[in-house]
Amino acid sequence: AARIDDLTPHVLRHVFGKNLIDAEVSLEKVAALLGHSNLNTTRIYLTPSEQDLAQAVEKPLVGRA
Repeated sequence: AARIDDLTPHVLRHVFGKNLIDAEVSLEKVAALLGHSNLNTTRIYLTPSEQDLAQAVEKPLVGRA
């Protein structure tokens, strides 16, 4: 579990950006909201987390007998 000591402005910013991407907000809008002038800076938020990868594998299996 994360401790409050681990909660920094950088972590909050990253979580905000990743949540926007996960909500299918366009990369351009995320870049604007985060103040990035270069989309390549924003692309880091497109990198799937371990949880994203696990969910991708499990999702097609849901409902199978």
